Amino acid sequence: MAGTSTQEETNNRLVEAVFRNFQGRREALIKAFTTESLIIFLLGFPGKESLCLFGQPDGTWEVKPPVESVPPAMPEPMVGINFLRAKMPADKWIHAVAIASDSWLLSLAFFLGAATRAHLSKHDRARLFTMINSLPTLCEIVTGDAKGGSGTAKSSSSSSSGRGRQAKGTKRGSPDEAATDSLCAACGTFDAYDFWIGCDTCEKWYHGECVDVTLETSLRIGKYECPPCMAGAKPATR
Repeated sequence: MAGTSTQEETNNRLVEAVFRNFQGRREALIKAFTTESLIIFLLGFPGKESLCLFGQPDGTWEVKPPVESVPPAMPEPMVGINFLRAKMPADKWIHAVAIASDSWLLSLAFFLGAATRAHLSKHDRARLFTMINSLPTLCEIVTGDAKGGSGTAKSSSSSSSGRGRQAKGTKRGSPDEAATDSLCAACGTFDAYDFWIGCDTCEKWYHGECVDVTLETSLRIGKYECPPCMAGAKPATR
């Protein structure tokens, strides 16, 4: 029973981390399609090499060529948005790119859920989809069909500890608000919504941003070793 409980806690944190990744990318694309739509219109002007629109987890976006690796490490957004622009009016072009971006966000979220060590169960996938589906799509936003206010959703959280490269589950605060062994070994705080990574050597936990590791880069790490362990000294016990 204990093993099952730990697996459930790990998967809960993975769902939270993937959803936060989805939210950051989605908010970046909303910005591109709405408040900065003129900029994206100009960047997508035909005549350059084939371009893609990328939304990043930190809320920024960029228009750039696709990655050169074949096949790519992760699902990629629609290729050639600038060539598509040459064939249709700006509003229809943005609508078409929004539809493709919705598909990309969804495929990327489920890829991240499947590619980590703790694979999502049927229940976890349904929960992740429900969280995503509670938000208006990019297509609904650019066409004015979105309903339900600001278009952001609150994610549920888990405050339990457990191994895995996922987000933990309560808001960042002082050491009094969480058990000492649940605090980030680098900054000494606890954050529900940040991505966390555990060291396989000393078994300490870190915010991804504190050790410069993202959810995506963690997928390529077989065994993670924190900076203190790599330097030959374990982090101090708090």
